[in-house]
Amino acid sequence: MKCVKYLVASFIGCFAGGPFTDWTVKQITKRNGGYFVPESRLWCMLPPAIIAPAGLMLWGAGLQNHLPPMVPIVGTAITYGVLCAVPSIGMTYVVDSYRPAARETMTVVTAAKNTFAFGLSFAVFPWIARDGLTKMSGFHVLIEGLILLTTIPMYIYGGRIRQWTNKFVL
Repeated sequence: MKCVKYLVASFIGCFAGGPFTDWTVKQITKRNGGYFVPESRLWCMLPPAIIAPAGLMLWGAGLQNHLPPMVPIVGTAITYGVLCAVPSIGMTYVVDSYRPAARETMTVVTAAKNTFAFGLSFAVFPWIARDGLTKMSGFHVLIEGLILLTTIPMYIYGGRIRQWTNKFVL
């Protein structure tokens, strides 16, 4: 039964990171008089940035404090949904920003994401043993929050960064 919840959350996350993001960008582009800016995709990072910390804390605190099983299950489902949406939105933003070098940028983003996840997987069990699930998931919220907060400067300065880096990419 809990696998169904994860599957549903993954579908919601994939929908949010795919068709819903494309629809949102289309609406923003219409409002801008048909002028497309890759940073319009970053608006779709707001919902995951808001619900992601809740999912991690429900998971960690639910397991640590022996809350009803539905609490960590819902937390894990939220996290699954966010893990489907955020990479899709981020990678699409990178491809929109650097279309001529899309292959290379996708490779770098995927390698960085997977390297971080790989390294984190080795640290989790000793971390849980030392600090407990609640404290560890709190630090994960901090790490995830800092990463998701980079959306704000990218929205503000993304165009300028793209102009500056285009002389290196093209």
